[in-house]
Amino acid sequence: MIVAPESKAIPLAHEVARLIDRPYIVLRKADKQYMDAAMTEPVQAFTSRTREGLCLDAADAERLREMRVWIVDDVVTTGSTMRAARRLVERAGGAVVDQLAIFKEGTLSVSDRVSVLAELPIFQSPTPMQAESFVDSGFHHNALKLRDEWPTVYTALSKHSFCYRVFVTKYVLDGQRVPLNPAMNFDFAFHGLSEKSEVITANNNLIRLADEVWVFGPISDGVLAEILIAEELGKPVRFHRVGFEVAEISRDDCDYEDDVAPYVRKSDLTVS
Repeated sequence: MIVAPESKAIPLAHEVARLIDRPYIVLRKADKQYMDAAMTEPVQAFTSRTREGLCLDAADAERLREMRVWIVDDVVTTGSTMRAARRLVERAGGAVVDQLAIFKEGTLSVSDRVSVLAELPIFQSPTPMQAESFVDSGFHHNALKLRDEWPTVYTALSKHSFCYRVFVTKYVLDGQRVPLNPAMNFDFAFHGLSEKSEVITANNNLIRLADEVWVFGPISDGVLAEILIAEELGKPVRFHRVGFEVAEISRDDCDYEDDVAPYVRKSDLTVS
């Protein structure tokens, strides 16, 4: 199966699919009216000033189940669109066997593993601030080149998963997202140095700022409250099994701490 993000990659996907006699699916940049329960992934494309997303219709997601998939695009720059497409395919149960593009521009991570036909040069003009303040003074730093805009993720985890906080942060960073990890920001509720209500209020503000909420490990009463706040705000919520290896799981496969389980319906995680 061929998968391509709209829109310039559509004729490429069509022609590749025609040549090898395979079907293709287009990932849309918005949730269209004809879509039913579309799966979405946020993405900051290099050619766009605003954050966009890729959407996969439920019917197309079913077609991808257990399929071997080529993801094709015209130009790959930061790899953010390709990574979002890969996440959608894998969430639908497909297996990405190759990622293909006509051109590459910029520096991709080795882990992106994108096959390309040619490389395009990038010509960067200094910003006014760089031109006036930095370039003339000879100041250079690699941070000035690393301007990719990543989605933010609030990581919800209970005290029983606190020991895995570093692994959780690494897991989120590996997915090209910015972790808002309360266990790293405030340690263990500042060990009583601040009022607990202040720490919880700060955490709730991080949820408001986040693009998504990812839950790790058994769900406690505090984590359940964070899930409900995220859902009230319309934030996507994902669930994970945590340990020295982290894996995404479904809602129905979540574990709950003993004092929370009686109050939760696994089908929708709302208070009964």
